Amino acid sequence: MAGAAGSLVCLLTLTGFGGRLGWMLEITSHFRVQYAVILGALTLLFVWRRKHRTSAVFLAFAILNGWLVSPFLIGASTSAPSSSPHLRLLSWNVNSANRKFEELPRLLTRYQPDVVLLMEVDTEWAAFLRSVMTNYPHQLVDERDDNFGIALFSKVPLGDPQTLNLGSAGLPSVTAALPIGDQFVRFIGTHPLPPAGSLRTEYRDDQLNRVAVWVREQTNQVVLAGDLNMTPWSPAFDDLLSISGLHNSSDGHGVNGSWPAFFPPMLIPIDHFLTSKGVVVLHREIVNATGSDHLPQVVEFGLR
Repeated sequence: MAGAAGSLVCLLTLTGFGGRLGWMLEITSHFRVQYAVILGALTLLFVWRRKHRTSAVFLAFAILNGWLVSPFLIGASTSAPSSSPHLRLLSWNVNSANRKFEELPRLLTRYQPDVVLLMEVDTEWAAFLRSVMTNYPHQLVDERDDNFGIALFSKVPLGDPQTLNLGSAGLPSVTAALPIGDQFVRFIGTHPLPPAGSLRTEYRDDQLNRVAVWVREQTNQVVLAGDLNMTPWSPAFDDLLSISGLHNSSDGHGVNGSWPAFFPPMLIPIDHFLTSKGVVVLHREIVNATGSDHLPQVVEFGLR
């Protein structure tokens, strides 16, 4: 049984490289951490059983998955001191079915973010936010009856706030210029469709490709945040980075698994914070919260 399980995980390790061939293969690319842990444990088991050939195969595949995860575990350097001007962002997919509204004020009190990005803002969430976000006078809210409403709240002024419809799915993204000291960074928050089927995957990829082109056209430094419905091991993620020129802020800051919050052993990183080269990430973490199937991310960032 253990050998069959290990063989299956080795197979999934390989199919994860075929993400461009279909959405189901791409899904198998998302669980690199879990594959590495399972195969590492099975390696030890088969060493103990003295089945050295099997253990060697499992070790090789564990190392392969570990190598794919390693960029997130190697320490990142920063070139801006924490005393320099910076902003703190809270980004959270609140889940439109979540009615534990009281969790958001708790997070705001604990983390004191300057900027808040919320996704899956339906009409009930929007009504609650109007009453609770009084300390965030600068607001951009696009509420919807489905799972793709989005809202941006800020203590600092929002320069040129806009709602963008990038992609054939017609889902909103929010953007504004955020002041950091005497400079500005262009912020964009987006939430594409999940890759549940070939058509939805095409819509997701189209939205993120258009976001990437939009980012490339900006003259300011850019930060992108949101539930992107893919992990860094997806080929679509590689496309997003290569077209936009953005970098993954998770590098050196941990894997940052954020979904599904209700089953921690399977957490995968689909909530992201991507930056231009001139942006420095001082701190990034996934924080605990209840109610949603996503965990929030808190990021402190400044300019080099």
